[in-house]
Amino acid sequence: MLGAGLTGLAAARDLAKGGHAVDVFEREPEVGGLARGFDVGGDPLERYYHHLFTHDTAFRALAAELGLADELQWLPSKMGTLRDGRLHAFGGALDLLRFTPLPFRERVRFGLGVLAARRQTDVAALEDRTAVDWLRETFGAKGLDVIWWPLLAKKFGPHADKVSAAWIWGKITLRGSSREHGERLGYMRGGFQRFHEALAADATKHGARIHLGVEATELTPGWHVSGYGPYERVLVALPTRPLLRLAGPHLAPDERGRLERLPYRAAVVAVLTLDRPLTPYYWINVNDLDVPFGALIEHTNLISPERYGGKHVVYLSRYLGPDEPFYALPDAAVLEAFLPALTRFNPAFKPSWVQARWVFRDAFTQPVIPPGYPRVMPPLATSAPGLFLANMAHIYPQDRGMNYAIALGQRAAALMRS
Repeated sequence: MLGAGLTGLAAARDLAKGGHAVDVFEREPEVGGLARGFDVGGDPLERYYHHLFTHDTAFRALAAELGLADELQWLPSKMGTLRDGRLHAFGGALDLLRFTPLPFRERVRFGLGVLAARRQTDVAALEDRTAVDWLRETFGAKGLDVIWWPLLAKKFGPHADKVSAAWIWGKITLRGSSREHGERLGYMRGGFQRFHEALAADATKHGARIHLGVEATELTPGWHVSGYGPYERVLVALPTRPLLRLAGPHLAPDERGRLERLPYRAAVVAVLTLDRPLTPYYWINVNDLDVPFGALIEHTNLISPERYGGKHVVYLSRYLGPDEPFYALPDAAVLEAFLPALTRFNPAFKPSWVQARWVFRDAFTQPVIPPGYPRVMPPLATSAPGLFLANMAHIYPQDRGMNYAIALGQRAAALMRS
């Protein structure tokens, strides 16, 4: 097993519980993947913002099995949008009716579009359409221009007009179904690192061996992993590009070509602690294209600042291509680009409010899902006998997230046992 994120850990636990000998290799010193925690004021905080929805059944079921169900908190959240230099509440029907960047008739049309999207059940009808085409038809040209296009452009850059309608439909219906009775989001006491470590401990209890700080630099048929092995079967629970680097020559040429053509978007995320609140919202989508990041998540508008020594925690998230110059900027230069924009969210903001700051980067945080994706989506079982792949590219039409990472790991384990 390569990778001790939630997909790898869930698969390792299931296989170990079934009596299989399992080794897990993870290059980082902790388990958890993109949801790994780091200490902020005495409490673990995820490097990249994470939360749960009430319908995340795979996560909730596994938390119950690990004895952590009572540690989940379900908390009300507020969502906003920055548009035309102003913050607007954007969490429900009344907020939409007050959303002045759209003319009144377009607000009504947008609301009807949300209802139409929720009633859409035939995902196959959307699979060969672009998100831009379907959003324009469903929400109108003005709704696309004001709301959806800035979000697509900030997330996917040059790929924004090539994203699948089925993918954006999955985003809309996932978030919409969590708001049916007022949105409540889930978070764990002690942070999600507590969950990762409990899952790893349970896998170990059943016989799995987890090797931290060990990066797989070689994967050869047999299967051997950097001097370990042989193994009958190997699951690569890593992004597609590392699989190609490790085992590309062992894959069928047509499969290798398909995998090479699937692009990923990278992320640069700054985490700040402030001595006071910045905004009244938990999640703010940034719909002004001149702001250098795409979302502002004020974590302590969901979780009490007391968890973090009384400090207020803010994430600033930017998606980009992994080869873009911004990705390689020093941390200080990233912060120099980001911090001046905070006056757009609160005109009183001063850099002196910032008490601590961190910058995290990952080259493979968001696969680009094109129209016709089911025809090019990689199978879990690769063309190399005994070699399996499970990552965010297999989560469709839903978007990535902890719940679907767990479900994917469980599905991969079942396939490996068959």
